[in-house]
Amino acid sequence: MHVILAKPALTGPSIVVVPVNKGGDVILPCKPTGLPPAQVLWSPAVDPKHQGRYIQTVDGLLIRTAEFTDSTTITCQATNIFGTVNKKFNLIVTDPIQINITPSQSQLDANQNEDLTCTFSGVPPPTVKWYHVKYNGQREVITSGVTTAAQKSVLHLNLVGALSAGQYICEVANGFENKSVSSNLNVISKPVIIEGPNNHLVNIGTTLTLYCDNIANPPASVAWTFPKTGSIPPKTARINSDGSVTLFHVDAFSEGDYTCTATNSVGSTTASGRLNINVPFKVTASPHSRPLVSGESFLQLTCDSSGGGQTKFSWSKTYSPPLSGNPGKYLLVGDGLIVTSVDLVTDTGVYVCNGTDGNKQGSDKVNSLVCLAGKHAGAGNNNKVIWTVEPTTDTFEAKLSNGIQSQYFGLDIQEAVFWTQQQTTVPTPLG
Repeated sequence: MHVILAKPALTGPSIVVVPVNKGGDVILPCKPTGLPPAQVLWSPAVDPKHQGRYIQTVDGLLIRTAEFTDSTTITCQATNIFGTVNKKFNLIVTDPIQINITPSQSQLDANQNEDLTCTFSGVPPPTVKWYHVKYNGQREVITSGVTTAAQKSVLHLNLVGALSAGQYICEVANGFENKSVSSNLNVISKPVIIEGPNNHLVNIGTTLTLYCDNIANPPASVAWTFPKTGSIPPKTARINSDGSVTLFHVDAFSEGDYTCTATNSVGSTTASGRLNINVPFKVTASPHSRPLVSGESFLQLTCDSSGGGQTKFSWSKTYSPPLSGNPGKYLLVGDGLIVTSVDLVTDTGVYVCNGTDGNKQGSDKVNSLVCLAGKHAGAGNNNKVIWTVEPTTDTFEAKLSNGIQSQYFGLDIQEAVFWTQQQTTVPTPLG
């Protein structure tokens, strides 16, 4: 059997804080290992008052019926021939915290004052904090209106209002324990609106809810005033059970000022907000389909815009040079375009109106290749070519008819213009 000789060792940290309530028992654990066995010494000298309350055991130092004067740093020293090890115990004798608040509940009229008094005791002496639990359940620290002295703290509530109501908490702590007490305050006052209609900018067609959330004791009723209908809700509005109003699919009629009034037996409070409707910028050319017939002297197109400010318009023709290069042929008059000396061959096509208000841009098309009388191979004078247009792709369909039978052909715009100019052969049917 082998014996291992070693310097003394103690488990745990070298400095330990040990709390004990006044009148309680506590043991300071000091049980060293090592060979040969270590000699244990305690300092300062155990049982300083010689009352038999300090008892050395194999596990450490037992202190019975702790007193406040026992609070000190006590060192355990373990020594053998190979060395020495120390462990310090910071003994703190505590007294449980006692706490009280007055009044525990109160009811005041608006603009009255109230003092809440929190008394407390304990060892070590505790510190104090005040909290207010607001209407929304949030707990906020109170930093003003507090006077604190030894074992007492007073919270001064001046000119209370609806938002002063709620629970007030006095919390004390000394590092070893914490305790709290609370007082409930009711305030009789006219309503305070905490969230009103506010200002909104929304797109046309949006559904939104306007609120009139309020704090009031007694509870308040809510009434609304609408921009176009006064106290009568428009057909697109719904008054909700919580006093809010929902506006469905808003449009230009919905725009304006909305006012809510919260009323109880003490008084009334109003709040307003403005609803502005954002109408998308849109350019509209007219007419979208414009047939050209033989004998016309001019072609007149117009353009308009909505959802923007003052709009500047310009015109172009698909697969054609700029219209401004031929001012005698194309007259740009205000927001419109006049094509003079109409030629069924050269003036067919797609005209595009472009508009901008400086911030937004838009465009729209006029198809002037909708109805054109023409000739084709094998056709008699009674045969007609009817053009229809797909505006999103600028493709055309020609329907050839002699009143008895019909045939269809598909072309893109360049092919359609070329075939119109030739008017001699029928293009190959698509599909």
